[in-house]
Amino acid sequence: MDRIFKLLARQNGFSLIEAMLVVGILSFLGVGLSSIIVNVTREQRASQEKLGLLDVKNTLMTAMNNSALCQSQLNQGSPFDLTGSNLNISYNELRIGNTPTSPLIAKVGEPLPGFAPGQMVVSKIQLANMIQIAGVPNAFSADLQVTTDPSTMVHPYKAAQMKILLTVTPSPTLANSIVASCESGAAGISKSQEVNSTEVQFNPTSASCPLGYLLASCMAIVNSSDGQSLFYMNNITFLKNSSGELVGCSSNMTDSNDTYHLHLICVK
Repeated sequence: MDRIFKLLARQNGFSLIEAMLVVGILSFLGVGLSSIIVNVTREQRASQEKLGLLDVKNTLMTAMNNSALCQSQLNQGSPFDLTGSNLNISYNELRIGNTPTSPLIAKVGEPLPGFAPGQMVVSKIQLANMIQIAGVPNAFSADLQVTTDPSTMVHPYKAAQMKILLTVTPSPTLANSIVASCESGAAGISKSQEVNSTEVQFNPTSASCPLGYLLASCMAIVNSSDGQSLFYMNNITFLKNSSGELVGCSSNMTDSNDTYHLHLICVK
């Protein structure tokens, strides 16, 4: 009879070992579920970071397409010393406007717009990779970059950047330069090549991208009689290949005695 009662008692509950097994299985499932939630959250934040950098790039393109705004923003802290071989100009902030209350594009030491404190903190804003354009006095191409601190990101994405073409006014030398004009070029390009046409005195001229490259921007750079270089995007005709893609440009400027040439940025 005692054996029967003991058997019934065992059938009415769990043994200590069975209970421990159940707790262990539930703990294992809980750890796995927590890991999945953490990974999904990280990937969602990584996607937000990537979109944030894309927003900055698009905002830069929109703002710098305004020549006056481009010039005023890039003149912050001028004059600049452009006599070295490794030319970089650093900025503290960029805004969509010329007043202290204009919306921020980015500011060093602060998160990108829309991000919480400590996330996507801007570490550097600069004109980098500045190269003087051969044959064009005081003209440069450069990359306008907004870099975020990798320690405040899930993934260390590259800087948001766009191509800038600018001319400067030496005062009186390149050691004391002020941005005279600037234009935006291609944004976020993976590989680029610059092409210059032969300089002419306001006669028809044209230029094409190398094979495999597509045209990102084209402008006429005029060397005026007073020694200044100015950018013009009027009187430009774009050249297409058989697939309808832009591969070059031409111009027929006839309203001055100054000389000019076409400057192309080609990308692939």
